[in-house]
Amino acid sequence: KEKSFKSSNLFKNKKILKKKNITFLKANSKIIKTFKKKFDFIFVDADHLFPGVSIDILNSMNILKKDGIILVDDIVKENFKNEYISNSAYILLEYLKRSKIVQVEYLRKRLVSEKKTKFIAILKLI
Repeated sequence: KEKSFKSSNLFKNKKILKKKNITFLKANSKIIKTFKKKFDFIFVDADHLFPGVSIDILNSMNILKKDGIILVDDIVKENFKNEYISNSAYILLEYLKRSKIVQVEYLRKRLVSEKKTKFIAILKLI
C-alpha cells in the first residue's frame, strides 16, 4: 500500500505538504507498477545496483504522465561498482536514449573522488 511521507522527517515544510496538487509517496518500487494513477514528477532514489535500479526506472516510466519528468539520483557514468552503487543506471539510460525512448540530460551533483562523479539524470519520455 502507498505510504505518505507526511509522517516522515524528510518533509517538514508544512506549506508544501498542504498543497493539494502535491502528493509525496514512499513506496517500494516493486509495487509501483500496480499504481493506476499517473504522475507529473517522479524522483528515483533507491537501489543503485543492477537489476534493482533498472526495475525502479522502468516501473517509474510506466506511471509517468505524457509530459512528466523523472529525476534519477546518484548516476555514475564511469565504469564503477561497489556494494552500494554502480553505473547500471547510466548504462540503461543511455540505451533508452539511443533507442529513442527517452530524452536524458545529466546534472553534475558532486565529485565523490578523482575517479568518480555523481550526477542526477533528468528524464523525459519521447
